[in-house]
Amino acid sequence: MGLRPGFRTWGLIGAAVLVPVLMSASYSAVSADQYTQQIAQDNQQLASLAAQAASLQGQLAGVNARKGTASADAVATQKQIEALQQQMQAAQVQLNAANARWANTSAQVTVVHGQVVAARAHLASVVRQLYLESARPPLAQAAVSNGGVQGVVDVAITFSSLEQEVANLTTTVESEQSALLALQAQEQIEVNQADALVNSLAQENSQLQSDEAQYQAEVASLTGQSQQIAMNAQAIVQKIQNVQQAKAQAQANEAAALAAAAARAAAAAAAAYGSGAIGYAAGPGSAAASDHFPWGQCTWYVASQVYVPWYGNADQWVAGAESYGYPVGMTPQVGAIVVWGPGGLYDPYYGHVAYVVAVQGPSSFTVDEANYYVPNGIDQRQVNTLYDVEGFIYQPSS
Repeated sequence: MGLRPGFRTWGLIGAAVLVPVLMSASYSAVSADQYTQQIAQDNQQLASLAAQAASLQGQLAGVNARKGTASADAVATQKQIEALQQQMQAAQVQLNAANARWANTSAQVTVVHGQVVAARAHLASVVRQLYLESARPPLAQAAVSNGGVQGVVDVAITFSSLEQEVANLTTTVESEQSALLALQAQEQIEVNQADALVNSLAQENSQLQSDEAQYQAEVASLTGQSQQIAMNAQAIVQKIQNVQQAKAQAQANEAAALAAAAARAAAAAAAAYGSGAIGYAAGPGSAAASDHFPWGQCTWYVASQVYVPWYGNADQWVAGAESYGYPVGMTPQVGAIVVWGPGGLYDPYYGHVAYVVAVQGPSSFTVDEANYYVPNGIDQRQVNTLYDVEGFIYQPSS
């Protein structure tokens, strides 16, 4: 069925307005404004929780970054420890070899020292023997008594050779001992250097072990912090979900309250039908001179209250007003024309218009209108939302 401009059928009213009354009678005792305030509070709480969640996410990112750095430091330190332990093993091998060489040289020194002592003792014995021989009768007497000079000479040569041999041996052994002592001293230096290297590496290894323990402790601490922050973030998420559920319930309650209020108004209008409680258009020709819209429609009624020079259905009024230079906005003002688009609680094809007679807030206002609750009927109602509002047409300043 084709609908005239601004016409809203009673059947649509029954489906959209009267049915919610059957849902819950409790909405009649609670105004939509209370739910609107709750929704606003929920929005503020959601914004605060979102800020807390963002802050926790930032903290978590920072802690995880520090944890990653500490973990990387621990791994790098462990690698240094492994490399250092290999150096310690090599240094210990060097120290062991140096100690072995020093011990071997020391043993040789001991042997040679014994040989020196023995050579010196032998030399002393030879010297003593020579001394005893020199204390005997002169060689001439010895030669006469022993039967010849040759024997005495042989004995003297023998002692002289023996003395020289012992002296040479002593010199050789003492020289060898001196060389071994020098070698022992050099090897002792090598032992000391190897031992110092081992001790230095051991100290460095101890420091690295301490560093790694600190890094691991830091990782453990940061892991605990990360887990705590994650738990706090999860708690915030749960709070957000709870508030969102409460907000959704409040929105549903708000819509139900609005529907209940509209249903009560519609019921009152239906009960007062013909009694004068709801105004009805007096008939064609009773409107203002500027009213060139079909009698009884919402457009006709608004044009009967203010001068409307444009034409068209309700959903065309914003464009029509702008074409005539009328200011348009989204803030309700007394004396303005409010225009709703098609659909929702309004005509699905042409929308709806009304005349603003009072303003309670940025999205709450009272209108006089026609053809909303009943065909051709004039009523007054309070609107608490800008939903579906296409704009407010303001009267041009004089």
